[in-house]
Amino acid sequence: MIGSVCFLVASYLALLEVSHDFWSFEPRQLSWWIAIINLAGCVGFQLSAVTSFYTPHPSGEMLGWMTAFLTFIGAGCFFAGSYLMIPELFGAGANPKPFAPPTRPATDS
Repeated sequence: MIGSVCFLVASYLALLEVSHDFWSFEPRQLSWWIAIINLAGCVGFQLSAVTSFYTPHPSGEMLGWMTAFLTFIGAGCFFAGSYLMIPELFGAGANPKPFAPPTRPATDS
């Protein structure tokens, strides 16, 4: 449970680094998608940790299945996020040049 909370905090800090704000929606940035998908994986792991604290009762079998399913969803999100890091490794998510205003040629007067 504590590890899941630490992963949530780390993923949110990664999202802060990517978006430079508390929350942003930047679907054109590859690094934003990586951070969001990893954050979704952390949420899946956290929900899995919460549902794993159950006592055996009639709905216990359903909670056990839900725990395994949420763990699978979290792992799938981490896999997708790490797969998206491959294009970023080769510069696909990088900004080629920052915007620079056009310059005027110097004139001799």
